[in-house]
Amino acid sequence: MLINSTRLRVLKLSRPDSDDFAYEQRLDCLSHMKTVVNDLASSVPFCLQRFKVTDTPNSSSHQNLITPNTNEDVKPYMAGLTIWPLTIASSLGDVDVKQKMWVGSDLARLGRKIMITSADY
Repeated sequence: MLINSTRLRVLKLSRPDSDDFAYEQRLDCLSHMKTVVNDLASSVPFCLQRFKVTDTPNSSSHQNLITPNTNEDVKPYMAGLTIWPLTIASSLGDVDVKQKMWVGSDLARLGRKIMITSADY
């Protein structure tokens, strides 16, 4: 995210918007930025351990089963590891507006959970 954001700033400074090369590079950076934020969003539930991988004892193929883990609260240290990348994504100007809204709301939700959980200790 940071590299693409920096590339976008450099492109704005070094080449006029009418230049085809700069325009294509800008579209490429914006596309990469959108993909990275989507990847970040899809990894958040796993980072927060919202899913468990369990063995299936009856299966002969030794496959694992992924089950939701909604019983436990978010652990503050897990949320802390997730908050930093979300903060970066929410602070960059070139992130898609809808993505920025999701990142901001998820960041606020995690902040509230950490405050509530920390008060319990």
